[in-house]
Amino acid sequence: MKKVQYLLVSILVSLALFFSSCSFMEMSGKMTRQTGETMTEYSKKNKGFLGSMAGFGGKVNTAVGSAVEDAARNPQSDKSKTVQFVDVNKKVITAASSAAFGDPEKEKIYKAQSRLNELGFDAGPADGIIGNKTTTAIAQYQESNKLKVTKCLDEDTCKLLGIE
Repeated sequence: MKKVQYLLVSILVSLALFFSSCSFMEMSGKMTRQTGETMTEYSKKNKGFLGSMAGFGGKVNTAVGSAVEDAARNPQSDKSKTVQFVDVNKKVITAASSAAFGDPEKEKIYKAQSRLNELGFDAGPADGIIGNKTTTAIAQYQESNKLKVTKCLDEDTCKLLGIE
């Protein structure tokens, strides 16, 4: 039941944010992501029911906040408001459900972002979502390691990064 409530809240937040300015939307996404990161940290230090729920909520908030931030930073002015609205909601719902129910691809992206950031390639927040910063970091990593620049987490890139 909690998972469904989180998804519904995420949808409502995305609706409200969509009709606001991009700067407000980006700020709201950042606040949501930071809240998620704080909840995740809390869950690492506190076991039991509260720690577990904070961990779950942290994953969802981090994913949703990152999706909202990315949508705000990359507006699609060539599309109608209705199409933009649908696209933003798809991103938010996908982020929330992946965080809530698990997504192996998202885990791979998260690990790659973390590793790229450790190596000095700015992949943005490790959130499991491939945005512009992650794509750029992947390309820079591939180029610096003399791999074919695909801007994707292909097999060679993942192997060199040490992720599955």
